Amino acid sequence: MTLRKLYILLFSCIVSFNAMGHGEWLLHGEDIVAVLGFDRNTKIFNRSKDTNNNHSWVKFISTDMIDKTDFHKQLESEYPGLSISGPNRHRLLFHWAFEAEPWNNELQLLFIAYCENANRNKETNIRILKSKLVSEQKRRNKKILNKTREVFQFESGKTEGHVYTPFFAAMAYNIHILGDYMSDNTRLGGLHDFEKLIGEIVTSLRKLDDVKSKPIIKGITKINKQNIGVQKKADLIMDYLKKEVPTFIKTANSGALKRNLEGKGIRFK
Repeated sequence: MTLRKLYILLFSCIVSFNAMGHGEWLLHGEDIVAVLGFDRNTKIFNRSKDTNNNHSWVKFISTDMIDKTDFHKQLESEYPGLSISGPNRHRLLFHWAFEAEPWNNELQLLFIAYCENANRNKETNIRILKSKLVSEQKRRNKKILNKTREVFQFESGKTEGHVYTPFFAAMAYNIHILGDYMSDNTRLGGLHDFEKLIGEIVTSLRKLDDVKSKPIIKGITKINKQNIGVQKKADLIMDYLKKEVPTFIKTANSGALKRNLEGKGIRFK
């Protein structure tokens, strides 16, 4: 068996997953607002399935910034013969954690196989592709942060810009990825490493309030140490976050964040 055929075989075993994943973006939206504890607010989460006219924060992050395949198709035009935009492969891009390195093993396997088949230098082309993805991730993360500031009416500097904005942006993004790990997904290829994803969520909680986050982080760690499958862990951690994080947000920084948001008309359940 040639090296190229081996790569293709390994890749096909890893990446063949359910196209629908965690149902649809509305399920991700329900997860996000439940974890953050928000009451109904159409600027934050509009449940309309008319996605062309739905400009809510959750839809923007879950659909436009994570699941949309425009950039996938752009890469296909730059690399003729590369197949990455279909429903069985869309998770190879942008399903890393918000601030993680934009790369994964499954993408590497696919691209190595592509370079072998197209007679392209692997090292050079991987380096170029990584550079493209780093630039695109920076562009998208900037748009997510700007959208978060706009929706929550945060100022760009001080605590609102440097603490609150990145907290909500990262949590929304990472909760979407956690949802893709849950038991209603049949395959997990392309998703960010689970341990690292949980680490990113823990870091976000700690950055918002290092003291009050300690009990929640302890609970997350306890679940994560259980000798159970990763999808069951995802189910339990998501339920745990929905139970604990809303109260944490309301009491973080001695209630300053809650007062800030309620002063702008954003209510909690």
